[in-house]
Amino acid sequence: MNGPFESLRCVVAQALLVAMVALFCGCVTTQTLGDRAYKSEEYPLALQYYEQAISEGSRDPELYYRAARAATNVGAFSQAERYYSRSLRHGGGVHVARALAQLYVQTNNFAQAVRVYQYLMRVEEDVQPVYSNMGAALMYSGRYLDAESFMIIAQQMKPTDPVPYINLGVLYDRHIRNRPRAVAFYNCFTELTGDASQKRQVENRLLEMANEGPIDASRVGLQCGEVYRLPEPVAVDLSEALKDYGGEVDLGFEVEAGEEPAEIEVERVVPAEEPPSEPEADESDAVEASPEAPGDAPGDAAGAGEEDAAESAPPAAGDAEGVASEEASDEAELAALKFYEDGRYDDALRALRALEARSEEGDRVLGLALYRTGRFEEATEWLELSVEQKPSPEVAGALLDAYRRLGQRDAMGPLCERFEGWPDYEAVLERCPGEGMSDE
Repeated sequence: MNGPFESLRCVVAQALLVAMVALFCGCVTTQTLGDRAYKSEEYPLALQYYEQAISEGSRDPELYYRAARAATNVGAFSQAERYYSRSLRHGGGVHVARALAQLYVQTNNFAQAVRVYQYLMRVEEDVQPVYSNMGAALMYSGRYLDAESFMIIAQQMKPTDPVPYINLGVLYDRHIRNRPRAVAFYNCFTELTGDASQKRQVENRLLEMANEGPIDASRVGLQCGEVYRLPEPVAVDLSEALKDYGGEVDLGFEVEAGEEPAEIEVERVVPAEEPPSEPEADESDAVEASPEAPGDAPGDAAGAGEEDAAESAPPAAGDAEGVASEEASDEAELAALKFYEDGRYDDALRALRALEARSEEGDRVLGLALYRTGRFEEATEWLELSVEQKPSPEVAGALLDAYRRLGQRDAMGPLCERFEGWPDYEAVLERCPGEGMSDE
């Protein structure tokens, strides 16, 4: 009796075993193998499994997202960008857009990062970190004044967050060169941060700055953990600040469009007694205005024999070199103007400073690039020259704002009076102090 039942029991056990193996094999998909490899930090192997799953026809946005992360870890950044984009096209969430923005920052593609942050500003529930990240991206792309606006808004949204403080400290320290503000924001960061490593780094930088000379940060008016208000009210048009970036990046799927960014007023108050602190002068060498005088034109009364001799004589080597030098200088200036148009203000400055002589347009762009990078004292020299040579609302507005930031209110009045009533200068004149305008 036991024989047949024992045989039947063996058959059932074998069938169950086969079923379990089949079930197990069915669950271990190629994507699962990729996940296991990723958790084991075997990123090249993980990427191979993910790519195999994609080639099998999977359109899972999470699969593309994981493939992008694996590609990032092996340094295949263009591949990672492609997979992030595909994830978004197939319904990937906001976390995918965040990762894509971080990839752009990691690869120094700050213009693209700004465009992704524009999208995130409309869809994130908590936009404060987005403003902070946007400010950092603008700073590293050379848009220092725009960066300041976004960072200040981030600080005002959450005054206890240490991130805007270190971002503003770096901005004022390394770029705008306002040492009192840099010290004030660095000090607040060390007070608010819980990151011991970053705190030590900032404390070391503060010691370096202290060794360079005394810095009075008392007039900055910054209270750690409280809303910071800049000295004078200025309307920040966010859409204007971001127009050069071409709008939001195409994330590959439709989202309900929100309202156009409105003008956001960064809160500012006038200090009770002291005027706003002046930015420190830029440490780079000042540009001396030394354009060479053009050579005299040949006289019209030259004799025919002299002209024939001139035509028959071989061209002098010096003349040929001079023509080539002028052409090279023109090309270099055009490249500098293109840098400025692309928002690469530091590159434009380097190219323009290297030129021995510039055109009026080159001088104009030099002044504007100095202004855009926060070098206000040096910028005023070139902007004043451009106002005389080639006035425009852009130049006049930059010069007026540079005067304001340097505390040179006496210089603002004459500039406002000069352009009062000129067409297209209405927006510029709105920045003029009331007492600086004439009563006529």
